[in-house]
Amino acid sequence: MKSKLFFLFSLFFLVLLFPSKAFAEEIKQFNVKLEVLQNADLKVSETILYNFGENQKHGIFREIPLIMTNQSGKKFRLKVENVNVPNWSNSTNLTNSSLTIKIGDPNVLLSGIKIYQINYTVLGALTYFSDHDELYWNITGNSWQVAIEKTQATILLPETGLIKKVACYT
Repeated sequence: MKSKLFFLFSLFFLVLLFPSKAFAEEIKQFNVKLEVLQNADLKVSETILYNFGENQKHGIFREIPLIMTNQSGKKFRLKVENVNVPNWSNSTNLTNSSLTIKIGDPNVLLSGIKIYQINYTVLGALTYFSDHDELYWNITGNSWQVAIEKTQATILLPETGLIKKVACYT
């Protein structure tokens, strides 16, 4: 009897210590393509491979921050236009600090892996300094309530020949 009790206790402890990831909700992959246009606008294309696991949800929320602070501490507001989410019902909600894109249908429950493509344009996305121009962009944002397993970003710059230095940070 003691050995059965010990075995059950050990099994319970192991389950708590090593929870199963198989059914956890997560973003498997977050791919972003940023294209800096000649007029300093930014074309953004996001592909999100979202795993609901066995959870049943109506969709996702993508929150895009609109207030940015440059290295000098100056705050500026971004303007986002042309939001497009092909193949999914969606709506947007604009506040002072962010644009939230609600993607999904309130009448449809989803589970498993879904792919979301989100396209939008950010007007005047570059910050100008006396000695350089800067694109300061948070690729995934900070508002996700689930883990992001893998992120990839591709940045396309205008072919002006003026670019002398490129730096990326995490």
